[in-house]
Amino acid sequence: MGLEQEFFLVDEAGYLSDRADEFLQGCHLMAQAHGLNPHYVVPEFVKSIVEINTPPAYTGTELARKYLKNLKMALAVARQMNLRLYPLSSYPLHIMRVMRDRPNYHIQARTVGYDKFLHAGKCTGTHLHLEVTPGVINPRVAVSYNSTSAEREELLNIYNLATACDSALISLTRACPFYEGQAIADHEV
Repeated sequence: MGLEQEFFLVDEAGYLSDRADEFLQGCHLMAQAHGLNPHYVVPEFVKSIVEINTPPAYTGTELARKYLKNLKMALAVARQMNLRLYPLSSYPLHIMRVMRDRPNYHIQARTVGYDKFLHAGKCTGTHLHLEVTPGVINPRVAVSYNSTSAEREELLNIYNLATACDSALISLTRACPFYEGQAIADHEV
């Protein structure tokens, strides 16, 4: 399994910062200095969002240890730069997104329309990647008829793990109740 979490990069006052490239360079230098893989803190398509990843892990404890090591490093670099990582999935104030100038992003933007594509620059996500043995999943019938009893049991265990983790991931990365400076959550009880 693996985990990736996207963060808004903000200054100490809480305003978005487009210093992702400088931040990533600092993370890569610190990772190399501490014997860590520098490729687990990566850019997103806008310069105010960064992503922290983990290498594949075989247990939840191992995943947590690897994630927290990468997060701790990223937080240290951010603090040195007077920046912070904002973990909620939407940013509460108006956003002026600065898109990276890469062909793949321009192709995506032209395909769906720049305005629609840039909406993705207003939110971040957390993704838990779970892997099963190749061939266990068949796109036509869901679980392959050729899968073994042990493979089906592993698939069920992974499904149950994902279900159990879902509420925790949602609560830790939920959306902010404000969007573009407007309260969007219903505050009535």
